Amino acid sequence: MKLSLISAGILASVSAVSAGLINLGSGDCSFSLSTKIANLVHLGHAEGNAGLCSVGQNGVGILAGIFSFSTKTTDILKVVNLYQQAASYAGEFDQFMPVLQQYAETASGALVGLDGFCESWTKAAANKDFVTSQLKVAETKYQDPVSAIVSQLKIVHPLTQAILYDTAIVDGLTNVAGVLDSIISATNLKFTKDVLGTSGNTLLINGLKIDELEWVKALLDVRQGLGITKDLGTIKIYRNLLSNGLINLSPVLDVVDAAGSLVTLNCSPLISL
Repeated sequence: MKLSLISAGILASVSAVSAGLINLGSGDCSFSLSTKIANLVHLGHAEGNAGLCSVGQNGVGILAGIFSFSTKTTDILKVVNLYQQAASYAGEFDQFMPVLQQYAETASGALVGLDGFCESWTKAAANKDFVTSQLKVAETKYQDPVSAIVSQLKIVHPLTQAILYDTAIVDGLTNVAGVLDSIISATNLKFTKDVLGTSGNTLLINGLKIDELEWVKALLDVRQGLGITKDLGTIKIYRNLLSNGLINLSPVLDVVDAAGSLVTLNCSPLISL
């Protein structure tokens, strides 16, 4: 079954924070489709690119890789550390290690000492071991925590899982305003009585019985209420999916992007090793 969406929403300008998303694990269709939808909205294409590397905006340092890992966080350092353990590591990042360590420890977005880093990153992306290192870091940062949330809340529908993945990817996972756990908390507070529905699955939220479909609709309302521009395109797509009753998703989705082009999304990995 294919779903044709009339619009994928307004195509956002490429955001450095969301430049380059991946599929972790070919068995998770929800994650695969959610990352491709996010890529389509934020980048204008669905594919992942392990060699992306650029200077980010607003003092975030260098952003690189399939998930735009940052030198301001520990992400890039973790990727490089994993890659250094591979037999195929050729020393591409040795000269940058002291600076990467310093910036990760101090959450610095500085660029001093990183001249030539992007060239090394792009070159290393041709190595499967380097791509695998990126996948492992992204799995720990995104897929594992979301899977834990899905298990804790007893969510069963793939579309709800995809929306949570999208929220994690775009808004983050740490406990600050605008990120996944805060959004979930704000969503739960919207319910003051039992809410029945038609999804076939009931969540227990703060002692209340809440239909899963009604809960995820409320989560999208919370995200939209935050007014984060980069969220609006994917939110529109997921609202369309919900209104079409595809809570179980479809393995193939035909999406019309903002340019009017038909894009077919499927569950295949974004990065083939």
